[in-house]
Amino acid sequence: MRVPMVCPKCQVDFRAKEIEPAKRGLFGNETHFSRVIGIYDEEADTTVGWLCPDCRHAWRRVGELSSGLRTFDLISGRLE
Repeated sequence: MRVPMVCPKCQVDFRAKEIEPAKRGLFGNETHFSRVIGIYDEEADTTVGWLCPDCRHAWRRVGELSSGLRTFDLISGRLE
């Protein structure tokens, strides 16, 4: 699963700075850093959802995240 690049509610584009092609393998082959915010559940020790930095819409993560370094910021929290 890739990091979301569009908000499902407001449709804003999350693409930020482009990742240099030679370094994309370090970031799960993503092409850009993302402005989306990952919601991290410390108890589960995983990213459980996403938060739009513009409209604050939150939704659950579907599937497993690609391996590699994060291309997005994390906040601690849970999705109900």
